[in-house]
Amino acid sequence: MPQCALSTALYLVGCNAGYAANGSVLEGIVGTHGALLASIINWRVANMTKQQALSKADELIESDDNLIYDVAWEHGQIVDNVKEMKWFREAVAHSIMDDSV
Repeated sequence: MPQCALSTALYLVGCNAGYAANGSVLEGIVGTHGALLASIINWRVANMTKQQALSKADELIESDDNLIYDVAWEHGQIVDNVKEMKWFREAVAHSIMDDSV
């Protein structure tokens, strides 16, 4: 299989959307690289300090990320009522750190 991205793309097109005689080439590429990417992301989150998680929580709260709504719902709260509270920031940070498990 070709090593560079352009050659790989051309190879996949030539294999009729990724289906080669020996199986799905596209699925093999996505599966391998997807697992590697997930491992890198999980390693970064798993090695995050509490302070880094709190900083990330501040960013997510400020940007109105979907995760904060999940955290508020899990605690039976509404985001607008709790987004300025210290416990909520800590709960979001805890959720960030738990996502790596």
